[in-house]
Amino acid sequence: MAWTETPLRLCAGKIAAATGDQAQHIRKLGFDNRYYRDLLLALIREHGPVSPEVINELFMEKLPDVLTDDQKRAKIRNLTFDLAHRRGLIENTGSARGKGARWSLRRPQTNGEKE
Repeated sequence: MAWTETPLRLCAGKIAAATGDQAQHIRKLGFDNRYYRDLLLALIREHGPVSPEVINELFMEKLPDVLTDDQKRAKIRNLTFDLAHRRGLIENTGSARGKGARWSLRRPQTNGEKE
């Protein structure tokens, strides 16, 4: 049984369907990390380089309602860290941290370039 199919989640989903509260159920549940990674990549691809403020503006409303603002900001940091350092898909082309950061798609390296 996958984690999304635990009895508690199935029960909550069935209750939400019976009470007509499906949208609220999904807002509280949230989406998987792949959805959020794809959303961040689409934002950077379309509008990059983007500042942390722009990323926060997008995600603060998209993340589940049950998370506090601090938890949402931690989730956003984890997403950018994952895409930058684990997957190597984005890079900070601005200042090292904070408001001066600008996230861009990582450009492919040529044979002569070093990381």
